Amino acid sequence: MASSRPYTGFDKIATGRREGTEQLIKELIQLTDTGVWHNGSYVVRTKRGKSSPSVHGTGRAADLSWRDMGTKGSGDYTLACKVMDFLVENAEELGIETVYDYWPKPFGRGWKCDRQAWRAYDRKVMAYTPGSDWIHFEISNEFADNADHYKNLVGSLWGGTKPATATPRKTLCKMGSKGQATKYLQESLTRHSTKCDSCDFSLTADGAFGPLTDASVKGFQANHNLVVDGKCGPKTWTSLDSWADEVL
Repeated sequence: MASSRPYTGFDKIATGRREGTEQLIKELIQLTDTGVWHNGSYVVRTKRGKSSPSVHGTGRAADLSWRDMGTKGSGDYTLACKVMDFLVENAEELGIETVYDYWPKPFGRGWKCDRQAWRAYDRKVMAYTPGSDWIHFEISNEFADNADHYKNLVGSLWGGTKPATATPRKTLCKMGSKGQATKYLQESLTRHSTKCDSCDFSLTADGAFGPLTDASVKGFQANHNLVVDGKCGPKTWTSLDSWADEVL
């Protein structure tokens, strides 16, 4: 177990965004294939609901959201947990001082370098808990201005390869739907098309369910004896997954 380190917290207002902090954010976004996204770093303000200054003003704090925004965000808490586990497991090398998770009941949880452990809160320590879909982390002054420190380090600590992005929640997808589930559907249909001589489901995986996606879903449903309604619900998802298990 790593030895405990002093927690800095708020020390002084920075003049702007700090290169090391921003580089670490960038690296984490790239590693997760935009499964998490930049939800805020440097800003001078007080803590939510309090009069004391926020660590965001030091330029050493950042929020990463996993909210599904259509073109970014996995919508999957398990991916957020992978990122948090990575930050904690490599806290010394990355200079991580604290990680806050707003999602779990009753009031979220937090990890800090001075105790080297997670603590589930039993009272309201952080605003917007539980159920908020972002991660908050803070780094030390040692690396906050050093972008080069993170450029090669982060990928190598993660094993040098990108982790598998968590499968999006397979919600109902239909005309007008947008998000990671629709993008995953489009990718699945395109993979199906490459294995099916009579299919032409080549789609741009943009996460927007339009006429071409509608036609492709209907074509898949017709080929697999499903109700042809253009809606990808439980039965169509199951058929797509069963087909993938057989041919991939």
